[in-house]
Amino acid sequence: MPSTQENVLEAWKSFISREIILEDKIRPEVARSWQRCRAQGLDPWSSSFPKSLDSVLTQVWRHKLPMQAGSGFQVSRNLCSP
Repeated sequence: MPSTQENVLEAWKSFISREIILEDKIRPEVARSWQRCRAQGLDPWSSSFPKSLDSVLTQVWRHKLPMQAGSGFQVSRNLCSP
């Protein structure tokens, strides 16, 4: 089943409220990202970036590192919201 906005939202609510991954609603990469965030204790309701992401974004800005898909540089690794 393709990941539609409704499917992702349903899966997100399930993960946040019951810690259950609806594997038929989202891609495996998304599920792993949410699990990594939870394991790192990141707050999905926070409006600020974690320190680790701030430093990555600073490096990108200073060194103009590539951020396009397939470049091997994954800024979104620690983001915890759909």
